[in-house]
Amino acid sequence: MLSRFRIRSLVPVGLVSAAIGLALLLPAGPAGAAQLVSVGFGYGSASNAGATTSKSGPDAGAQSATSLDVFFRGQDDALWQTHWDGTTWSGSFVSFGGVITADPGAVSNGTTREDIFVRGSDNQLYQKSTNFTTVSNWTALGGVLSTGPDASLRAGSPVHIDVWVGGSDNQLFHKWSDDGGVTFTPWQALGGILTSDPRAVSWSSNRVDVFVRGSDEQLYHKFWDASIGWSNWEALGGILTSAPDVASCAVNRLDVFVRGTDNAIWHKGWNGTAWSAWTDLGGIWTSNVSSICRPGTGIIDLFMRGTDNKIWTFSEPTS
Repeated sequence: MLSRFRIRSLVPVGLVSAAIGLALLLPAGPAGAAQLVSVGFGYGSASNAGATTSKSGPDAGAQSATSLDVFFRGQDDALWQTHWDGTTWSGSFVSFGGVITADPGAVSNGTTREDIFVRGSDNQLYQKSTNFTTVSNWTALGGVLSTGPDASLRAGSPVHIDVWVGGSDNQLFHKWSDDGGVTFTPWQALGGILTSDPRAVSWSSNRVDVFVRGSDEQLYHKFWDASIGWSNWEALGGILTSAPDVASCAVNRLDVFVRGTDNAIWHKGWNGTAWSAWTDLGGIWTSNVSSICRPGTGIIDLFMRGTDNKIWTFSEPTS
C-alpha cells in the first residue's frame, strides 16, 4: 500500500482513459488538498515552465530509476516533453511536433529506446520513437480511435510493445510488436464498451493487465495470461470521472490510481490475492493521472495537472 507522499510542482503555469469518481466514498475536500501541500517536495525546488501550458493529462516513460520523461499535449496541439535526471527536472520543454487530439501514451525500453503513441487529427494511431540522441518521424499505424492510446512493455528479446485504444465502436482494440516497436500486428478486438482511454501494465512476459471505464462509469479490468489467454471483464466499482492508470513494481502487484468525483486521487491495490479498499490520496486535480514504477525500485511516481494548470508529481515506495 502507499503511505506518505512527497509532492511537488513540475511546472508552474500551465503547461486521455477516465478516472473513477468513487460513489459511496467520502470526498477529500480541502483537508485532503492541504495534506498534500504540507508534506513537502520529493524532488527539490519546482521547475519553471514559463508560458508552456497543457491541453491534456501527462504520461511518463522511465528509462531507469534516475531518468524519467513526461509527455503532454501543448496548447499548439503538438507533443511536448520534459525530463527528470534523478535529481532535478530539466526546466525546459522539447516539442516533438505533430497534431495530437488526446493524451499521449509513452513506454521506455531501458536507456536504448522510447516510443510515444498519439491520436492524430485524422483519428489514426501514430508512433514516434527516440534513441535519446535522435527522434524519428511520425509513423501512421492506422485505426479509427475514439480514445487516446496507451502502451505497455512486456519482457523479451527483443521486448514486446502492446498498444491499447478504444475503437470507433467503443470496444477495446490491441496491436503489438514483437520486435521492439519496429513492426506491428493488425488490430485485435477485445470487446467491452469503453468511455475512457485504456491503461495497461505488464509484470512479466506472460502477463498484461488492462483497465478502462465502462459504459456504467465503473472501473473494469481485463488481463491476458500466456497459460489461459484473455480473461473476462472484471467490474471493480466506483463512478469514473477520468481515466485510471496502473503501475506494477513486482510480480502479482498492481497499484491503480483514479480521480474521484471530488477530483482527488484514489488508490486501489492488488497484492496477488485480493483487491484492497479504496484509499484517498487527496488533492484537487484537473486531468487524468499517470503512474509509473521506477525500474528496479518500489517507488511509484504519479503525474497530473492541478487547478493552477501546473503539472504536479508525487511519489512513494510501495510496501
